Amino acid sequence: MTNAGQPPTIEERLTRLETLFVNVGETVAAQNNTIAALEANIQQTTQNQ
Repeated sequence: MTNAGQPPTIEERLTRLETLFVNVGETVAAQNNTIAALEANIQQTTQNQ
């Protein structure tokens, strides 16, 4: 990390941003999978009625 009182370097900031983007991407992928499963469940329930 950074030294106390020193601003982060550009490389540290870019690394942090890259990590954040990866985390957001993983969250979006997981949510897409959940939505797809819910849609399949809704379709199945609709067909069963």
